[in-house]
Amino acid sequence: MYKKEMEISSSTAFPTIGIVLLGGISDQNRRIPMHDSAGIAYSDEKQSVRTVTSLYISDIREGYFNGNKITPNNSYRSPFRIIEKYESQIFEKLGIVQKNRFICFRSENHGILSGSSDSGAAALGKCIHSILGNDLNLEDFENDLRSVSESVGRSFYGGLTVTETDRKMAVTRTVADWNIFKDFTILGCPFPEPRKPSDTIHENIVKSNLYEERVKTAKDRVRKLESLIKDGKLDEIFEIAQEDTEDYHRMIESVGVKIINRDMRNFIEDIKASQKEFWSSYIVTGGTNVFVVCHNRNLEKVMDIAVGNAMKPLKLKISPGAKSMDNP
Repeated sequence: MYKKEMEISSSTAFPTIGIVLLGGISDQNRRIPMHDSAGIAYSDEKQSVRTVTSLYISDIREGYFNGNKITPNNSYRSPFRIIEKYESQIFEKLGIVQKNRFICFRSENHGILSGSSDSGAAALGKCIHSILGNDLNLEDFENDLRSVSESVGRSFYGGLTVTETDRKMAVTRTVADWNIFKDFTILGCPFPEPRKPSDTIHENIVKSNLYEERVKTAKDRVRKLESLIKDGKLDEIFEIAQEDTEDYHRMIESVGVKIINRDMRNFIEDIKASQKEFWSSYIVTGGTNVFVVCHNRNLEKVMDIAVGNAMKPLKLKISPGAKSMDNP
């Protein structure tokens, strides 16, 4: 006889930041990217900025997010739909009779500035993957998880990843391990303004007359990243990210979606002025957040600029992919 609850899997995954930013998806359900992109997983030095998710068996279908019970539904973006798709396989793999039992989940975010949709989808995916293992085709599985978050692969695989798409399916792979970036720190600088939903960007950016040019530019930048990694030119990866951020925000502003407010712009201009004295790069993604990448030795200089702009920045590092807490 089983208890009301029995935990079967637990995992952690880290949130993400775009390097070559994604704009435009195939549809609201499958959320296949319309162009190639790249990104990183991030956390703090102790890897405490993260999503933690567990799966458990219960006699009631239920789910909890940040301690709050959520109503089961089968919408495409719902974790319940993903769980139900693989539920019978999981029971069979565990050798447990399914009758009148359900697989449920608990998920909690810890200290995340942005990219929590990716880490939430990746943590759920890792829980399922840790049970089913080689029974899963990872490319198909990633595209199932993509319906929850379109850039889930960044968090699932970690480090620096690229996602390539044919607009029917997309595949993510790690092109640089997280620990080669140990000499870099990312300063996460949140601004107190409501974020615009990512779907607002996805729906509007494709209206730009320059969108197909954007598709080509994104593909070229993704290829360039891989070349830079082979040559060990890590600084230039983040220089591409800054260039991409600037192009991206000009484009979305041209179709009526403005993210960068006056305070953000003032901070960005201070960062750009300081680049005459020492190396850094900035990225604007995940709503009203500015992420500044610098060498560890210049961290305090960037901190001073942030504090001078009344910021309370968070020190971040590039992080690995999703991890099973049952089989680390």
